[in-house]
Amino acid sequence: QQTGGIRGAPKDILGLTRYILATDGYRGLMRGNSADILRQVPYSGSQYIGYEILKENISGRTGMGKTPERMLSGGLAGALSIALTFPLDTVRARMAIQTAENLKYRSIYHTFSKICREEGVGALYKGCGTAIAERFPNMAINFGSYEVVRGELNQRGYSGMLVSLICGGVAGIVSTTLCFPLDLVMRNLQTDSRYTSPFQVTYEIYASQGLGGFYRGLQPQLIKALPYTCTVWIVYEQCKRIMHFEVR
Repeated sequence: QQTGGIRGAPKDILGLTRYILATDGYRGLMRGNSADILRQVPYSGSQYIGYEILKENISGRTGMGKTPERMLSGGLAGALSIALTFPLDTVRARMAIQTAENLKYRSIYHTFSKICREEGVGALYKGCGTAIAERFPNMAINFGSYEVVRGELNQRGYSGMLVSLICGGVAGIVSTTLCFPLDLVMRNLQTDSRYTSPFQVTYEIYASQGLGGFYRGLQPQLIKALPYTCTVWIVYEQCKRIMHFEVR
């Protein structure tokens, strides 16, 4: 939905899902998932490890206060992780928007080689600047809101996995909603060779759809973000406890 959907397909979530299942089967819903799984290991690893390292080194040294320092640490960690793994994100996006009738990319390796051969290596980083601009505030809000909500619940005597679940859900919804327009622009840059700059994408979306166009596809993104962020935060907290790793 973020990139305009599939030509000739319904625009709503249920209609689009039924269309993909009817034309491509269940495999169509999973197209690009292998690249995303491969990307998640270095992406999430670098992001959360980077956050803890930055939090430890920044904490109490800027004079900004605890929450702004956590937000700064989260934003920097998010920007670093997206820069490190952006080529795989481009591959995932290109594979995901295909249909069985118009199958250009057969595998991760084939997608990499085809993009490099036809568009140049730089095409793998097309939209990376916009992605970093989106990821910094997204992760700053995500980490910051998680820490604030968790701190409030801990003070009231609540702790454990349920708290991580609630805090992760709140963080995911808030950060995704506020930063969605930048993510939309980045996705269009990644998948459409007609666009050469984020300003061109922004102008065309506004000219054709108005301000509402910048939130096209928000609903499925929230449906994805809610379980994703909840799961990631629960795993993150459990791993910290297992490894006895905690930064004050």
